[in-house]
Amino acid sequence: MLPAFDSKSELHLHAYGCLTPDQIFMLAKDLWKSKKDRLAWYEEEYFKAFGVKSQWQDFWTKENGFESLKKSYLCTSKVSFLQFQAKFNLIIALFPLDPQDTQVIETVCHAHQKQGLNYCDYRVVFPMQFTNKDLGLYLHAHSQKVLAIENMYDSQFIPRLVWSLPRNNEILYTAYNKL
Repeated sequence: MLPAFDSKSELHLHAYGCLTPDQIFMLAKDLWKSKKDRLAWYEEEYFKAFGVKSQWQDFWTKENGFESLKKSYLCTSKVSFLQFQAKFNLIIALFPLDPQDTQVIETVCHAHQKQGLNYCDYRVVFPMQFTNKDLGLYLHAHSQKVLAIENMYDSQFIPRLVWSLPRNNEILYTAYNKL
């Protein structure tokens, strides 16, 4: 049974976009070294958008690294879409889609439950680059994870997944046929 949709419900959340600087910092503290090539790409895109480097090398190695990460990631004033994307690319660089990695959806679900939400619809990207086998693993792993989280909270917190399909009709039909 679904809860009454009220101020404790969120009906359109982008799972990866819900990550806070604290969560990014904690989730990436042990894996950032293995993502240096992806972080170099992030640095290039950030420079194109802002004309300065993000200093990602300092995020986990310097005393003020967390503050640098927050400054490079958060949009605290009006920015162009190019600049927004450059900031979001940090998440893309650190957390590439993996068929069985559910750490992002798990992290944001637990955070939202702790905030007092009782229902959340999470938009999750439909990874076109996956083989049919990996796509099945990805859909299954994420579906099982949100079900386990709902059960963990005895249905007092209900997370749901909404698969974000491509808007380009040609690509959309390809995605649909993969299902």
